[in-house]
Amino acid sequence: MGKGTKGIAIKQAIRFEWMQKAANLLLAGLDAKTIRRELHEFLVDRKGNGSERERSDQTRTFVVNNLMKIWISPDPELIKEQYGDRQTVSRYARFVIRSFVAWGALKDSEAKGCYEKAAPVSIAEPNLAILMFESALLATPEAKGTLGLLLNNPAFFPFQLPVMTGDFVSQRSERIDVVRYGLDDELLKLKDQQNCTYSKNYCRAD
Repeated sequence: MGKGTKGIAIKQAIRFEWMQKAANLLLAGLDAKTIRRELHEFLVDRKGNGSERERSDQTRTFVVNNLMKIWISPDPELIKEQYGDRQTVSRYARFVIRSFVAWGALKDSEAKGCYEKAAPVSIAEPNLAILMFESALLATPEAKGTLGLLLNNPAFFPFQLPVMTGDFVSQRSERIDVVRYGLDDELLKLKDQQNCTYSKNYCRAD
């Protein structure tokens, strides 16, 4: 299942409340065209640094496109473009970092260009943690990984995940298989898409 893809997805600083807005529009049952229009109206005077000033059509479109790809209509292959020159990579990397700061995952330090890790957000809901495991597996070329590595995945640095066993994960998720090997190691892997029947909330193995 699935090959991980690489690309620079964030090309403007994105605030957490903007992601919440996009998710709420999707949950309200609006179609993609209406959501795109609503997001353009919402962001017409909202800047990435939190200030309220009119922004250009181009930068607003960049942000709306990012939000659409995150929540509304993600590209199955994500971004196919090449990284580009070093200046482009450096500029986009700054947007990613500033987005992390806006989300509360990082903090500005006294030294310019240096950042501090913020207090981690505790994930108390096991189903949410399992959904995060699934997202990490989807981003992995082999669509599999040990439970220990997933619990300590660098991508989850802003969060404190609950300790859980492979048995617990397999009982709660119908999209993840758990394979045991060695004495204590447990391997999590995504089930084959072709052998699953998808409904709104889960994948059921046929």
